[in-house]
Amino acid sequence: MYIVEVPTKTKTGKISHKCILLRESYREDGKVKNRTIANLTNCKANEIEAIRLALKLKLDRWLKVEADGRRLELREEIDKKEEEAKQDGCYVIKSDLPMEIDKEKI
Repeated sequence: MYIVEVPTKTKTGKISHKCILLRESYREDGKVKNRTIANLTNCKANEIEAIRLALKLKLDRWLKVEADGRRLELREEIDKKEEEAKQDGCYVIKSDLPMEIDKEKI
């Protein structure tokens, strides 16, 4: 998911205002498509920044935003959150050192 600002132009080409949209990308038949989840134009600046921060922190993996008319609802997916918490602190280190090397030499 991401937030995009789409300028709306008049017939003369001047920008009249910007629409702020919450969108997500998905694939359909091998093509990348976008769907608008919510129109954030009428939201307060601090609310939009809070959503941006949540997306930056990748909370959208387990925190879903749903639009219900003019209301936004946040839905927490507990099972996905717990699965991600299991992986927290796990790192994979790739090395070109041979497996037989003595750990004292490193």
